[in-house]
Amino acid sequence: MNDETSAPARRVVTARIAFVAVVLGLAITAPAIGQHFPDNDGLLEIIRSRVDQGRATGIVLGVLEADGSRRIVAYGDAGPDARPLGPESVFEIGSITKVFTGILLADMSERGEVGLETPVSEYAHDGVSIPARNGRQITFIDLTTHRSALPRLPGNMRPAEPTNPYADYTVEQIELALRKHAHEVFVSKGTTTIGTIPYSAND
Repeated sequence: MNDETSAPARRVVTARIAFVAVVLGLAITAPAIGQHFPDNDGLLEIIRSRVDQGRATGIVLGVLEADGSRRIVAYGDAGPDARPLGPESVFEIGSITKVFTGILLADMSERGEVGLETPVSEYAHDGVSIPARNGRQITFIDLTTHRSALPRLPGNMRPAEPTNPYADYTVEQIELALRKHAHEVFVSKGTTTIGTIPYSAND
């Protein structure tokens, strides 16, 4: 599936990725010396059964063997006018990016570049208002653990393309939304803010 994939196909990406994670997880728990996956026909049968059962419209599955070798198999529909599924297919992975953002934040904290318990406002440039309540400032750990009380989505989000809602949402719009809600202590938006504040501070 590539970036031209239909909306229904995109909605099943999370299930596909979860499935891949389970397969890789099973391999990781096995002794390294005996680690191996089914042959390509076996892998193909696994993903074919899921697609044929209607659990996905198309799947690309990659495996990394203990010896470092890699194999990729694909099956299903990539969507109208899209290239056939294969190793170069591009997937929309949605909220899994929150995990990547959290890992990057942890790495920055480990290097001493940002403090997890430090108020986010200390990293924001002039003109950016970070919501607070009763003197309680939002910290980076609040954002990454979804306890900042920020709303799930900002009120000024009006995507031109509903299947790719963040494509035209700008840093300026994020800052405007934060200023509008500066009198509140406010789950997707919290993660977006993590990426925005360090970016602003480094302008």
